[in-house]
Amino acid sequence: MKKLGVSMAALAILTACGEAGEQQSSTVQLPALSGRTFGAYCQEDYQNNYQKTLPGTWTLCNRFVDDFDDTDAKSFYWNMHGAKNQFVEGGDAIAGGGLDTVDHLFFVGHGGAWTASMSSRYAPAISALFGMWDDDQIVGTASMRLGDDSRQLSIFSAYTCEIHAGGSQPLSTPGQIPGFLYVDRWIPTFRGGLRMSTGTVEASISGSTYADVGKRYSNNLQAGQAFSTAWPNALNVASTNDPSLVTTGANEVDCLSRMNTMTLANHASMPRLRDSAIGWVCRRYWENI
Repeated sequence: MKKLGVSMAALAILTACGEAGEQQSSTVQLPALSGRTFGAYCQEDYQNNYQKTLPGTWTLCNRFVDDFDDTDAKSFYWNMHGAKNQFVEGGDAIAGGGLDTVDHLFFVGHGGAWTASMSSRYAPAISALFGMWDDDQIVGTASMRLGDDSRQLSIFSAYTCEIHAGGSQPLSTPGQIPGFLYVDRWIPTFRGGLRMSTGTVEASISGSTYADVGKRYSNNLQAGQAFSTAWPNALNVASTNDPSLVTTGANEVDCLSRMNTMTLANHASMPRLRDSAIGWVCRRYWENI
């Protein structure tokens, strides 16, 4: 994997001094780091064009990372060259890139919600899927169990298409947003103790119009908005996105409470639910906002 870098222009040295003026001063309080950690995986172009280029992805990700690390410590920021192993059980605890080594993971790239037969090429069961840079390398949620290794991931935020769709057919077939197959696709991942997944039920649009989606999401969370408010507010651009969230609960009341009240500040205080402790799965979504 090639680490994304930031180039810095050389600083000009001022050597000429004029007459001293009236003394002025200013103070700025920097936000304190919270102790939370995050990582980011983003990909704009794909090997041999096996997936379409997503223009503006690097800008969107850079702006999220640059803003979010004001309050949360950045553990890594990678493209998705050779990244598949870091997403799946058995590799998600790899230091410096495994999804379970951070509290919050931000993903921007290609995704989908496929049928069981389509998923079987890449995962052992019906899945939501995430495309890596490498030609035909795709990760399915049936191979992902997040929240039980290393740092234990809490929040998986993905600006990508379709991953929370509920239907049984590809979304090129009308009427695939409703339905309950999002449970089948995501329960293997949540059984590890993941607290929240943010994504979409259909479209997430790329391009310059959407370059501030990540920064807006960061700002909303840092301002104290619940994930269920911060995510749709961030994606509310040109009436074209279809944001969604999925979480779990011990029962229906608990599930809805987590959906409504989970924030950046309080999510770590909510008990992790793993395996048989999960009694309910909840989804919320918006269309064309």
